[in-house]
Amino acid sequence: MRRTAVMTLLADWLPKLVSFATVVLLARRLGAPEFAEYAVALSWIGYAWWGVDLGQAGYSIRTLAATTGDQQRRLGSEIFSLYLALSLLVTATVAGVLLTATDLSSGSGRLVLAMSPYLLCYALFPDWWLRARGQLWALGVANWAVAAGFLVAVLAVPAGRSDLDALAFGLSPLLGAVVALVALQRAGCLPAWEGSWSAWRYHLRTSLLFSASGAGGQLATPLALATMTAANPAAAGAFALGLRASGAAANALWLLLHNALPRLVARRREDEGRRVQGRYVLAAGLPPLSGLLVGAALWPHVSTALVGATFSGHGGYVLLGAALLVVWGPKYLVEIELIASFGDVRRILMNLVAPALVLAALVGRLTDQRPWAMPAALLTGEVLATALGLVLVNRSTSAGERSSQPAVKTSL
Repeated sequence: MRRTAVMTLLADWLPKLVSFATVVLLARRLGAPEFAEYAVALSWIGYAWWGVDLGQAGYSIRTLAATTGDQQRRLGSEIFSLYLALSLLVTATVAGVLLTATDLSSGSGRLVLAMSPYLLCYALFPDWWLRARGQLWALGVANWAVAAGFLVAVLAVPAGRSDLDALAFGLSPLLGAVVALVALQRAGCLPAWEGSWSAWRYHLRTSLLFSASGAGGQLATPLALATMTAANPAAAGAFALGLRASGAAANALWLLLHNALPRLVARRREDEGRRVQGRYVLAAGLPPLSGLLVGAALWPHVSTALVGATFSGHGGYVLLGAALLVVWGPKYLVEIELIASFGDVRRILMNLVAPALVLAALVGRLTDQRPWAMPAALLTGEVLATALGLVLVNRSTSAGERSSQPAVKTSL
């Protein structure tokens, strides 16, 4: 696990830190109100990516980690081809809706359109395959290519061209995809087109249900940001910056857990009864809480120099966005435990109820014009969702879930 953590630092965390610094640079250059529109567009692209991924990220790593040789190559090619087909479909749908039903002359619509190539470019980036094979050095080179390309593109864009900034993000995964595909080719695993509907149907049947049931939760962030932007753009921009900070840190934990997933899957075959304990939840929640307190103390002194004057008066909203990390850390531990232990039934239940809790909290505040209402509702919903996940992950594994374990290796 120590080697996995070091490799995750080099291959994932540091390039992601560069990408986050690029977002901070964008926030400073755009200002809080315009950054709010950029963040809304970014959130809608994240929601559209759910339509491409359909829960396959963890499923793909778990599946390929349990196979080798020709079987792994065939399964990987099937999943890669499914990603490409879904990305083309979703990108065409997004572009069609924007071109026919929205005004692209201003607002977030044109930014969403400029960012939409991200869906296809990231579908071409089989980072999940590199993680399953343990090729973390190759993954690191690919991630650094993404981060460096995004930073260089943003630095090259003239100030005041948020549409070009959005396009820079949309194309950012392309260079990393090339690096990843070359690495797989050298390992004898270059994906080939596998357009078998029966194979695609199997993968979708295994991964789609719990992803589709979580669609409501994916909708929560763009809904909250869009509502805040309409009422108070500056506060929305500050909250969005905090969300990006907490999202980047939570993603770092998620990447570490994904890189450890092959080992966790193997461990679950030997120790099926082990459950997430309170100390692991505290380990995931206390460091972010400490960082939040330190950030609150330093914000008045560093905010203007860091992100500009338009954010400095809205530190409370930045911290509200960052506070979600305290919840997301334990939530991701729960999520990875359910994936590794083949707890798909419980994960389906979690992803049915948890988004309903988040959306219920948000919808209850839609008519509340106070700027802090949306952040507070989102935070409340996520706390309730994480509490539900902790209850589910500590329940004993059902006989139905235990019997589904071998299907990952033998059903295809």
